Amino acid sequence: MKTTTLKRLRENNACERGYKLISEHVGVDFAGEIPLEIILDNNGLSDCIWSLRATDGGKEIAQEFAIRAGKKVYFEKSWVEWADRWLDGTDRSKDAAYAAADAAYAAAYAAADAAADAAADAAYAAADAAYAAADAAAYAAAYAAYAAADAARTKMKLENTELLRSLIK
Repeated sequence: MKTTTLKRLRENNACERGYKLISEHVGVDFAGEIPLEIILDNNGLSDCIWSLRATDGGKEIAQEFAIRAGKKVYFEKSWVEWADRWLDGTDRSKDAAYAAADAAYAAAYAAADAAADAAADAAYAAADAAYAAADAAAYAAAYAAYAAADAARTKMKLENTELLRSLIK
């Protein structure tokens, strides 16, 4: 089980909000080890990921978490092959990591540009349709799209929370 302490969190400049949440949960004078799972449950995924910097072995957990989470959404062949080699320990060289990162950045920027263009086009089209229709159906469609996006975001957050939980136990 991976742990940290209030002292290590302070030494690593924890944000005021996150520090306050966990210190109020465990007690402001608590000097013992805090399981990261407590931070995950009490403060949430982002604070728990941040807390890895104040945890022995946290860098390796953060790397593994990032790669495993990335594999859920990024499928470019050379990057996935590198990720698999990193995860199974056959190639953790800096050169291979930089090459994979460069390929991923290039693909991500290209995808982001394309997605941004498509999203802008879709947003303009949706706005035009909403103004033209100006009825309940347009609002219902917009709400349904928002709800679907929110559900997908929630599902991914839950999956990543459970992934991190499995790595910090």
